[in-house]
Amino acid sequence: MPHRSLALALLVLLVAGCAPVDVEASAPISVDVTQGRTDRDGRVIVLDVTNTGAEPIELVSAELATPQFAAPSTWTRGTTLAAGRTVSLRAPLADPVCPVPGEAGPRVTVSYLDGSGESHSVTVEPTQSTDVLAIIEKDDCIAALTAARADLSIADTVTWTAGAHQPAELLLSAAPTGEGSLEVVEAQGTILLALVDSAGTRVKELPIARTVDGGTGVQQFALRLVPARCDPHAIAEDKRGTIMVLAVRLDDGTEGVAYVRPSDDVKASLYAFVTDYCASE
Repeated sequence: MPHRSLALALLVLLVAGCAPVDVEASAPISVDVTQGRTDRDGRVIVLDVTNTGAEPIELVSAELATPQFAAPSTWTRGTTLAAGRTVSLRAPLADPVCPVPGEAGPRVTVSYLDGSGESHSVTVEPTQSTDVLAIIEKDDCIAALTAARADLSIADTVTWTAGAHQPAELLLSAAPTGEGSLEVVEAQGTILLALVDSAGTRVKELPIARTVDGGTGVQQFALRLVPARCDPHAIAEDKRGTIMVLAVRLDDGTEGVAYVRPSDDVKASLYAFVTDYCASE
């Protein structure tokens, strides 16, 4: 890389919080940051890199840097990108930083070889077609704040009777961790599982209203569940339908949604329940 381009690249890193930056104004690169359903649960970010030029390029690496994570997310596998085409590059996310320091926006640095084999490195401000980084920040930080106050967990078994066509029962626990308090406001249904209230009615939200702190000790509450869908693809397409969703309110007034993941055995049992229940629909 010419000395002038290298100097400009270093300058970009120093002023990352300023206006959108493109190290090489003519670089044939644009980037959109996204995340699919499976990527979300696996804490993977997707960099959709587009070759906006007229010639193919050889991608060498791509790196997302943003202050909301403790380290950059880096892709280094290498691939050829034809003119006008887009490739989705997946990179793991580092641990979250909460609250996010400063107001510097995300930057993506892409290294590539042009048709003559000359190496280039361009740093751009990516677009976000789904505002994914703000969504991740909200989920990450409410999870961290919740964990500092309570350990939310799912019991090791699901109670249901094969062939009975009755709701399954899942027991959840909230154990105080000794730092502040929170209220489990309500449970929310998922794309795969609907909640059933005490009257046997399917509901989207079920009030819980349990305060968890050092004085209350462990709080337990049972959720009665039925399938939210019984189409043939319900389980085959499922990505997050067995993750329980709890609306929480923290002692500092912060509100958000906490996601409670089941064990593999419980997940399998919930799938078996859905299959059994739907067989008699």
